[in-house]
Amino acid sequence: MDGKAMQNMVDQLSKIPLEHLDGMQKQLMQENEFLGDSLQSLKVATARFQESKKCVNQLKGSNGTDVLVPLTSSLYVPGVLEDADNVLVDVGTGYYVKKSAENASEFFQKKAEFVQSKSQAVQNQAAAKRQQLEVVQMVLQHRLREAQQQQ
Repeated sequence: MDGKAMQNMVDQLSKIPLEHLDGMQKQLMQENEFLGDSLQSLKVATARFQESKKCVNQLKGSNGTDVLVPLTSSLYVPGVLEDADNVLVDVGTGYYVKKSAENASEFFQKKAEFVQSKSQAVQNQAAAKRQQLEVVQMVLQHRLREAQQQQ
């Protein structure tokens, strides 16, 4: 936000009653918290896609390898990897698609890039909201000091 836009915002906020400014401050704080949580979730998703890509790449050429197959989060059975060139990929909402290891790796790379681009958009929104919050807090504090001095 440039100086002129900020001054315009300060002028607009100076005309709003204190109760509304306080409400705006609380709303902006909630929005900032939500955007922070969303950003964290997007970072976790990006890391998951990158880890999946890494695992697919490690599978290549490992036919006949002994593996442990998870039945639950704490129960595994021994198995043998027969076809490491094809994998089942969770594409969302419980749907799995058989893909070659190469296609799966590309899929995870594209997904990671997509989520990273969304993450950047959320970071930009969060920065704008933080700036708005700072301006509202500044105006609110200034108005509260003025009200105390008048009493």
